[in-house]
Amino acid sequence: MIQFGMRVHDICPKGSVSEVLDEVQKLKIRYIHLAMNKSFSDVDTTVGHYNAGLGDFIASELEKR
Repeated sequence: MIQFGMRVHDICPKGSVSEVLDEVQKLKIRYIHLAMNKSFSDVDTTVGHYNAGLGDFIASELEKR
């Protein structure tokens, strides 16, 4: 079965991680593509901050929903 996802920055305006993921949940979207700097206003993606720790944080926020 083919599963389709959506680019998060096409779903809702740029916002905090919580706001954006709440909107994704509200729309019942199961598969997403994240362009961090286009999707989240409160995530630092500059050199040294875009790392496994950031990935773990986003994963934990997704698991809460």
